[in-house]
Amino acid sequence: DNVASLHAECNQLELLPPSLPSTLTMLRLSQNNLYTLPEGFLRLTSLIDVKLNGNHLVLLPDTDASESGANRGLPHLTSLNLSSNRLSALPSWLGRCTRMKKLYLGYNHLSRLPSVEDLVGLTELWVCGNELKDLGGVEWTKLERLTVLHAAQNRLKSLPHSLTHLTNLQRLDLFGNELGDERDLRLQLGSLSGVKELSLAENEVGGMKRERGSIALRRHRQSAAE
Repeated sequence: DNVASLHAECNQLELLPPSLPSTLTMLRLSQNNLYTLPEGFLRLTSLIDVKLNGNHLVLLPDTDASESGANRGLPHLTSLNLSSNRLSALPSWLGRCTRMKKLYLGYNHLSRLPSVEDLVGLTELWVCGNELKDLGGVEWTKLERLTVLHAAQNRLKSLPHSLTHLTNLQRLDLFGNELGDERDLRLQLGSLSGVKELSLAENEVGGMKRERGSIALRRHRQSAAE
């Protein structure tokens, strides 16, 4: 069986078969009714692009019982979309998908970030619509290729200073959080010289409340330089 891609979006699927073709490189299962994935999912080591957004996933398999508990991950995975599920935790193998470029985790129930610092090729990270109170626990200095960070609609009160090392960041979305330390934000955002799109709407930063996008960022940089 040499099937390379499987598209089964919007089919009201509730269960997957215990095994799928090991030759799969693309798996599209968005907008179904999946609550879990079979353990055999971790044997699909040729996967490159996976879309599981819009399901009811509560937990992802973390070990492959048929291989003595091996959880080496999916070594070729470059894009994973888990948005709009019910995940409150993520498996350890995710941090070993070192070819990952785009990771979508928005609109789940995550209260802390996964360990993604070893995903050094990551260019996009979406964690909007979760329950994050901070962006700590990640060595942001290792994610130097990151260009997009979406962390809108969480409970963030501050930003880690290590974010200033994201020198290739172009888009930063912090809409709908609880950010309130104006001085700290001005210093941090002023260091992100590559950012072209910035959203700070609906936070608690008095002077920046009505400012948007590059205009707000330019003003932060000017203030930081003074």
